[in-house]
Amino acid sequence: MTTVVNGFEDGEFTRARVIVPRKMSASADRLSAHCSKKKELRVRLRQQRRSLPATERWALDARAQERIIAHRWFKKARNVALYRAFDGETATDLIEFAARDAGKNVLFARVRQNAPLDFVEPAAWRFGRGGLPIPWGPSVVLGDADLIVVPGVAFAPNGHRLGMGGGHYDRTLCESNAKSIGLAYELQRLPALPTAAWDIPLDALATDVALYESCSRESVSCSSTF
Repeated sequence: MTTVVNGFEDGEFTRARVIVPRKMSASADRLSAHCSKKKELRVRLRQQRRSLPATERWALDARAQERIIAHRWFKKARNVALYRAFDGETATDLIEFAARDAGKNVLFARVRQNAPLDFVEPAAWRFGRGGLPIPWGPSVVLGDADLIVVPGVAFAPNGHRLGMGGGHYDRTLCESNAKSIGLAYELQRLPALPTAAWDIPLDALATDVALYESCSRESVSCSSTF
């Protein structure tokens, strides 16, 4: 494949010819299609979940959260790491109340740039870009028996998820042995998702319809992911 590039040389406008290997071109095309598919899914599914009527949303939120509260991983965990719902995500308030009533430590995710998430006991909250809730407080290291409740835009039966593209939860799950359960509406569950080598599958997904367990994460190696 030949690509024509415009430029200047000695004050004169020139056209240089750059030869791009066919394999490189095909790989770039696949990557472009992969990114386009993810972008399309993010736009469509975020719009769908934001469009849920309030009364329907509350009912679906409750059903999905109750499936986590009833699960053995929640009952076993000492620390339960949550997210504060944003942009139409499934709420976590019932899980928070149930965890506190059971004497568990309730933590919330805080983003760190190009690093795994911090999970903190919030002493205060502030709002970041676009109104994203950000907790402030001491961070806690999760143990193997603890639980991370994970948001996402889309989820697949093999445990893979599509997030917002920052890679924060993938970095976190790569380093943590805590159990992970996605939390979403059934409309966000798809037959398959475009994935990359650095995408880390979840242990389970809870929706308003069912809780689906997956064994995919056990076979993933993170040694060279990030």
